Amino acid sequence: MKTKKTVTKEPESQAPQSLTSEGREARCISYAMDLVEQRLLDGSASSQETVFFLKLGIKERQLELQRLQNEIQLTSAKAEQIRSTKESKELYAEAIKAMLRYSANGNSDD
Repeated sequence: MKTKKTVTKEPESQAPQSLTSEGREARCISYAMDLVEQRLLDGSASSQETVFFLKLGIKERQLELQRLQNEIQLTSAKAEQIRSTKESKELYAEAIKAMLRYSANGNSDD
């Protein structure tokens, strides 16, 4: 049988009141997260609370995979650009050589 651990939190100094609604919202979210974290640790979290954090983990993983896929595409695009630049330089070099040969032939005929 699982024994419940009781963790007592030392009283924190009262946080100053936020002047904005965003600040109050952030503070409340922080308190709620702390409470649910404690409930997860002591085994008293509801299934809804547990599922919420599981979904967050899944979403986070999906975002990480998307980021990795984007990095792979970016790396591929950079490699393609490098190849294209190299090919362009080779074409320009060949064109210059051809023009020089043509120019040399034209000068010798005069």
